[in-house]
Amino acid sequence: ETVRVIVPEDLPADQPAPLIVALHGFGSNPREFAAYWRTLAAKHGAVLAAPRGTAALGDRAQLHYGWFIAGNPRNLDVSGGERAVRDAIARAEKAHPIDTDHVVVVGFSQGADLAVRVVRADPGRYAGVVSLGAYLEGVDCTAWPVDAKSQPRVALLHGARDRPAKQAAETAQAGLKQAGCPGQVWDCL
Repeated sequence: ETVRVIVPEDLPADQPAPLIVALHGFGSNPREFAAYWRTLAAKHGAVLAAPRGTAALGDRAQLHYGWFIAGNPRNLDVSGGERAVRDAIARAEKAHPIDTDHVVVVGFSQGADLAVRVVRADPGRYAGVVSLGAYLEGVDCTAWPVDAKSQPRVALLHGARDRPAKQAAETAQAGLKQAGCPGQVWDCL
């Protein structure tokens, strides 16, 4: 499946709901990653959409995907990932009315890197981004486009012992502050 959409059973059919777009990490897939977010989405009355990465990996390509193949991080082509996020939103909108003012993109590792890039490219479309363990190579957060109408919330989380992700999060937070966009960094276990 290219997008897994989960609508909590108790959502009123005619009431728009928030949307969580969940981007898996390198080597995962929508089914596995949606399982981690399903309960949280239901608890908050949100629809969940988990798109599949655009790069099939290895012999078990039907099960494992990434968002891009490592290379020069400043020249990554993430257009396929951006398209996958837009497609996931469209699929969610077909399954249930979506409150377009409350769309949050979350991601883990490579999916977290893509989540930040997607929201940075079009901040007016998203209420926030949650980055879990991204290295954010080549992402210039000082150039984050911010205006009075659109200031998505930014949460950058990383493992307390993951020094590269911690350094990337702190650098990103400083860049966000310089750009005028609030960003929070949390050390996790």
